[in-house]
Amino acid sequence: VYDWSFVDKWLEEESQLGKPVGIGFSLYDGRCCGGNRMPRWLNWEDENTVVRCDAMNWSIPRYWHPALLAAYRDYIQAFAARYDGDPRLAWVEMGTGIFGEAKPADTEDWDCLLQAGLSEQVWIDTSKQMMGDFAAAFPQTPVLYQFAPIYNPESSSIRQRRELTDYAASLG
Repeated sequence: VYDWSFVDKWLEEESQLGKPVGIGFSLYDGRCCGGNRMPRWLNWEDENTVVRCDAMNWSIPRYWHPALLAAYRDYIQAFAARYDGDPRLAWVEMGTGIFGEAKPADTEDWDCLLQAGLSEQVWIDTSKQMMGDFAAAFPQTPVLYQFAPIYNPESSSIRQRRELTDYAASLG
């Protein structure tokens, strides 16, 4: 069950100002800004939906975990069922990684994520799956993919940028 009251209120306030809005949701906001934004119940149901890093036991979403992907897809579909085609929305951000962008976490956490199984290819595949879920759920509202920083700990190539931006463009 989702409580849309905050989003409804915000959309209505912006609408009364004559402003169309863009909206996005992040699963993770980095060490600086609150960290893990996943619902607590998902971590309680399956502790493997997060990666624990450093002595402080810092948690980062295990984006590629099937339970996390399924829960995120359900959320995306529920959000779209309520808001796809809403004239107050100019676009919806396809939130994949940190701050909704194209890398999973802060650079200092890459080694931890690599040890947990997040290779560059796994990240590309996971990002494509999330983008596909957004595109399928929002046939009426434009979706935006923020390709800012990259997660490419294995090489200095531009492979990730090319594959993910080309894929996002192919979704329309």
